[in-house]
Amino acid sequence: MNVLMFTPKVDPSDPFLGFACGWIRALATQVDSLVVLTLDACETNLPPNITIYSLNKSRVPHPLFLLPRFLKTVSMIFSRHRVDVIFCHMFPEFTLLMAPFAALYGKPIVMWYAHKNVSLLLRVAEAFATKIVTSSAEGFRLPSPKKVVVGQGIDTDFFKPLPGFIPDARKFVSVGRISPIKDYETLVAAMSRLRTRGFQDLMLDVIGEPLMPQGIAYLASLKQKVLACWLEKTVCFLGGVAFSALPTRLRGYGVFLHASRTGSIDKAALEAMSTGLLLLTSNIALKKLLGAFGEPLFFAEGDSTSLAKKIEFVLSLDQKQRARLSKGLRRRVVEKHSIKNLANNLVNVFRGCLA
Repeated sequence: MNVLMFTPKVDPSDPFLGFACGWIRALATQVDSLVVLTLDACETNLPPNITIYSLNKSRVPHPLFLLPRFLKTVSMIFSRHRVDVIFCHMFPEFTLLMAPFAALYGKPIVMWYAHKNVSLLLRVAEAFATKIVTSSAEGFRLPSPKKVVVGQGIDTDFFKPLPGFIPDARKFVSVGRISPIKDYETLVAAMSRLRTRGFQDLMLDVIGEPLMPQGIAYLASLKQKVLACWLEKTVCFLGGVAFSALPTRLRGYGVFLHASRTGSIDKAALEAMSTGLLLLTSNIALKKLLGAFGEPLFFAEGDSTSLAKKIEFVLSLDQKQRARLSKGLRRRVVEKHSIKNLANNLVNVFRGCLA
């Protein structure tokens, strides 16, 4: 099988999109050839059955200049390579851009989408896609017979705990872009409540950076809130961390706090669980994944009082309980969301499109 994948970026150091390199490598083990079209690329050490075509977006003065380059590059790909399936990763726009080529050459399009937002653009893209793959039932909310749940694709060999790792329940972390939808203010408010209750030795680091102007203003407001609550020695905003360095950074913490309101399963939370961290979340999709662990680790969305109580619960656990919980959470990721399972599931979807 020969696959053409269209993904935003191929760069293992990118804090937000670095994971795509792992997906590409895993998928390449399941297909004869994988041609990757991307807006920008910084990865060169890839298996021989992978070919990268970059549009070099970072060198283009305006996105409109990308369209002629895109049309020329895709035409060249179809003239040079055999393509059986087109896999469009993340953005509905990619599916719309590929649709004319899919129609011209008679190729199916498989679209990846994992977000609660249902836009007009998504509705149009759904019409052109042969299948839509997503991380969880909540990841694609447009009613469609084309939807297939394939998992999140976490590299559980990369995100793994060190031997004998026992989470330190006093060290908290949250990872993700700085945006209001991530609801970091609930985390700050919970830390403030705990401080007034006598918990003075806790620490919370937020790893991530804004992607939009709205995020920059949001980060400034969060820092003001930290100062107003006298938490400058408790809560720190560390900025972005290269994806390739993230597992090492995560191993320095014990509990991942997750208040995101995206509604779908959050990749960052699964990466933390895979690394051995405990998880406290307000995400319904994650609660379902946690099974029997769900109720004690779940807090009400936007409720800092509820989160503070759950933190107190985690602090009450002894070392054996924390170690057992850590192993159980990692097991859930390995069983349901490993990158190996994702690659197998994607290839099965591709084959179904060709049957």
